[in-house]
Amino acid sequence: MWTNPEIWPRVLLLNKGLFVLLLTLGGFLSVLEKLPAQDAGRTAFLLRGPFERSGLVFLAPNTLVVYTAWYILEQEEIEVIFTRAPIYIPDSWTAEQCESLSLHRVAGEESFSLCYRDEKGYALFFSFEQEDSGWCAFVRQFIKRFRLLLGFTEESGDIPFPAILEISP
Repeated sequence: MWTNPEIWPRVLLLNKGLFVLLLTLGGFLSVLEKLPAQDAGRTAFLLRGPFERSGLVFLAPNTLVVYTAWYILEQEEIEVIFTRAPIYIPDSWTAEQCESLSLHRVAGEESFSLCYRDEKGYALFFSFEQEDSGWCAFVRQFIKRFRLLLGFTEESGDIPFPAILEISP
């Protein structure tokens, strides 16, 4: 069988095709190695909530209806509070900018806390353990997703806290 002169040309032809395929695949893989790494971003997960409660802790004693949820982003817990009640921003709260979003830093808090008032009348509060924890990326993505989900709600009691947030840099 191995000495049959008709078999060797077919074996060489098959091996030549396999050699070209392996050479092409090897070249493709070497190009992929040289591409810059894509930053996959980070993911925040809804840890617990939302829970309805009475009273917004950032303001004087009140009976505002708020919904509170906690997210985990890497090792940091982030508290998010939502209310449909109109919020008065005290003069002691300083303006903060997150790209095109205007927020206010809540004064007198141990944690880094921010207030966002939407033109539709609701407010969101964000409390971070540290100020340098990439807060703007989280806030930007949360508000973007929250606005989208809020458009699908029909009842005022439907609070669209997203379960998963992909945080892009």
